[in-house]
Amino acid sequence: MQKEPLTIYNDLFKLLESLKSTDFASSLDIWKRIRDLHIQYLKENITTSSNQLDFKSDKRNYEYANCYTYALCLKCTKELLGLYRQIKMGPLMFDVGFTKADQYRELHDEQELLERFYTDCEILGIDVFDSKLDNDIEHEGSKVAIYLENNPPNSISDYDVHFIRQNYDGTWSEKNGYYGKIRLVKDIKEIKRYHLVKTVEVVKPYVKSKIH
Repeated sequence: MQKEPLTIYNDLFKLLESLKSTDFASSLDIWKRIRDLHIQYLKENITTSSNQLDFKSDKRNYEYANCYTYALCLKCTKELLGLYRQIKMGPLMFDVGFTKADQYRELHDEQELLERFYTDCEILGIDVFDSKLDNDIEHEGSKVAIYLENNPPNSISDYDVHFIRQNYDGTWSEKNGYYGKIRLVKDIKEIKRYHLVKTVEVVKPYVKSKIH
């Protein structure tokens, strides 16, 4: 029997609450339980979201997202984010590739970035189509521009990434980290520190049941 989003959220919240004072970093089983519940929660929320993205309304809806989860419209509450950060799981649950990660992994190149992105979308039920910055929407979805850092700091081979999304009115917008602002991007082709890897159109699944 399929659980409702609120039930999944409550199960996830209770599990995280129980771990606040526990050292669970070495427990792969617990990590997988958290990850699986988190994925279930996101998948149920995705089916009730829209492919027509609105900049103004989403400034409230994704206040506690980072650039990646904002671009894909993956919701997170203030309470969940606080618990993830408290038990030092924040980056794991919001970084590209989180649906398959068992621990934090360095990101080395464009191919690895795209592999993680496509894996996340496949598991979450999001269809991905090739596109370009100037292309029109062809599949009733929304466009996402994927960027990779030009040079990692201190020559460490762990590159940062950035994601920018297109809204239904043609504007582009981004989220600057977990607690950063959501803002419009004036020049999508010139993003400081990063270079464009790929532009895609993402299409989230339609609501599974509708009231007639």
